Amino acid sequence: MPSAESDSLASQRREEILTAARACFGEKGFSATKMKDIASHMQMSVGNLYNYFKSKDEIVRTLAQQQIDLLLKKIRKTDCANREKNIRDVQEIALSRLNFRRAIFALDVMNAAASNKKLAQILHYYDRACREALLSVYKQKNVQNPEIKLECDMCLLDGLIIRIIANPTLDAGKLAKAVAEMIVGS
Repeated sequence: MPSAESDSLASQRREEILTAARACFGEKGFSATKMKDIASHMQMSVGNLYNYFKSKDEIVRTLAQQQIDLLLKKIRKTDCANREKNIRDVQEIALSRLNFRRAIFALDVMNAAASNKKLAQILHYYDRACREALLSVYKQKNVQNPEIKLECDMCLLDGLIIRIIANPTLDAGKLAKAVAEMIVGS
């Protein structure tokens, strides 16, 4: 039976592997990155890497789940009465989408999802979970046409990925703040 200490070390090692995977995906792209690249980055054997993750898809699912969990936590903590905090929270989300390497990775994953059913399911789950959480907030705020506002806001946030790739020199801070103010509204 594994001890709590060995479970903790395994968990820590998994996080290190996820960090290495992010770096590899940022350097080579999702599709071009192989398990051997991640293992090499970690200075471990590919066989040892498979002790922690069964496949690259499992790594991507884990990374996606972490992002979902962070975003949903932020959405669920939304205080409709605290406009400034909400602007900061949305600005933080917008800034994360205006990170050039993350944007490249996101587009690469979306492209791969077109031919990878498991990956597509992850993206659909992510979209559905975010939509449900945001819709709940919009209904609390008595937003008119909450479904339409939701789609518009998602378009704004998703579009940031394209903008940073098309114009890597844009002022991400100013754009993130403007988008946050549009989404939060008055």
